Amino acid sequence: MKKIIIILLFIILSVVIVRLIKSNVAENNVSVENQNREQVNNMEKLPVESDGGIGDGAPNLNDLLAEEQSVADSKPKNFSAISPQTFKKLYETGEFTAIDVRTPEEISQGKVIKDALEIDFYAADFQERLEKLDKNKKYLINCRSGSRSGEAIKLMKDMGFKEVYDLSGGIIAWRSVGFKEL
Repeated sequence: MKKIIIILLFIILSVVIVRLIKSNVAENNVSVENQNREQVNNMEKLPVESDGGIGDGAPNLNDLLAEEQSVADSKPKNFSAISPQTFKKLYETGEFTAIDVRTPEEISQGKVIKDALEIDFYAADFQERLEKLDKNKKYLINCRSGSRSGEAIKLMKDMGFKEVYDLSGGIIAWRSVGFKEL
């Protein structure tokens, strides 16, 4: 009889422990999901740069000087990660060549820049293909989340490229702010 009671207590205790573990895992998953949602919400709150449109009234000299200083201060440093808004603005100047360093499978799911060069970061000839590019041109690099493109710009800096920027957060960030393929 004692053995049966001990076995029943053991089973009940095991069930309680399993439920506690499942509850803890579920809470952790909810916590991670909330953190992810918070990160996306924070990205959505990033300021969208002005499109340079003309206001209602004529600007005065102080406004023009303040705007000129603001633009000078906002120019990103070479070889830095930039927001989707800045990435888009730089691409639209026509001065930059876009490079997508994702795999062909990832690229088949959509791109940031339709006519971007496709140079797979994981390909054996990745560095060789970069060497063939004009080091004096300006480049915008993107990947899925910003990790590979961040590594790519470090490599390009070491290779002697003059001006390269990385899309911070990759195509995930691009889509999270509502941008479509350019």
